[in-house]
Amino acid sequence: MKITDLTATLFEWKDVPKVSYGGRNGLGEPSELALLEIHTDEGLVGRTLLGSSIRSARLDIDSLIRVVRPALIGANPLAIEQCWVRMRKTYRSTTPRILGTVDVALWDIAGQAAGLPLSTMFGGARTSIPAYASSPTHNEVDSFLREYDRIVEEGYRGYKVHPPADAGTCIRICRALRERAGPGFPLMLDASSLFDFYDARRIVNALQDLDFDWIEDPLPEHDINNYLRLREGNKVPLMATEYSEGGLCGFIPWLTERATDYLRGDVLVKGGLTGLLKAAHLAEAFGLNLEIHHGGNSAANIAQLHLACGISNTAWFEVLLPNEAQQLAVLNDIHIDRDGHMSPPDGPGTGIEYDWDYIRRNRTETLGQGRLS
Repeated sequence: MKITDLTATLFEWKDVPKVSYGGRNGLGEPSELALLEIHTDEGLVGRTLLGSSIRSARLDIDSLIRVVRPALIGANPLAIEQCWVRMRKTYRSTTPRILGTVDVALWDIAGQAAGLPLSTMFGGARTSIPAYASSPTHNEVDSFLREYDRIVEEGYRGYKVHPPADAGTCIRICRALRERAGPGFPLMLDASSLFDFYDARRIVNALQDLDFDWIEDPLPEHDINNYLRLREGNKVPLMATEYSEGGLCGFIPWLTERATDYLRGDVLVKGGLTGLLKAAHLAEAFGLNLEIHHGGNSAANIAQLHLACGISNTAWFEVLLPNEAQQLAVLNDIHIDRDGHMSPPDGPGTGIEYDWDYIRRNRTETLGQGRLS
């Protein structure tokens, strides 16, 4: 089997809600996604989506056509490791999001060829995984409490906070949530790299007796030295490496220096499913979990859910709120079940059923030589 073409069909994401996640704001304006298709000489087509409601695919798509497409045409799509190495050699001329997206589409082909869902191909550790709701940033404590009440009613098994950039407000939110939730309900804090060491230490100290599952990214992603300082005497696990520099190899100092209690990543910033699978095995060798970050669009999240169910060393699946800012152009999107778990589609590959009508109606451009299926 050989790759004959890579195409990208850009289409508009309308009616995007205006939301913020730790100061990283969605503009509340239309964005664009891209349907990436890898065509083969045997008729199999691997597909996934690039882009999100707060980062248009336009920002990354040029290097797909100019750099990555020529590098992969003629390659065997089932030789995923070979393709992954070939793509990594283009990293100075493209973006991590392009490399990760293409890798997801290659795995979709592999699953179709095998007639198996990707969760089985990744190890089949389980058929479902508990889900936690991950908040947008609100300015008031009461807004988090109301959202907590709602997500518990909906059946989520945990709740993660993206606080505003004020340490005192962050602490008040966390205390109020623990009081509302009572003991035992899983709560997490994602500080989104908002704080310097001194405010981060205030927050970490305040959360020592609140039984949070983790404190995520309290410091900038490069500040490994101060992560080591924060871990000293800390009872609450720290989570870093979501945007640590260097991709897969960037995990090494965090592991060898013991600067984090978890590894973190997603397909768009850590080398696709191949990169995440390598990271999961690396974390396992150090006795740690790889907790998978939200993917930004429906296809990336479904691909990541397959991986989360395939491996054993991840505990949760993240659902970033609101759904209106995360889900588009997929007919069989994922939702929590009555037990607060999520399961990936059981069809071959990613098993995604795309909303072709929506994509065609909102198409803005097709790049590459192929045609929209």
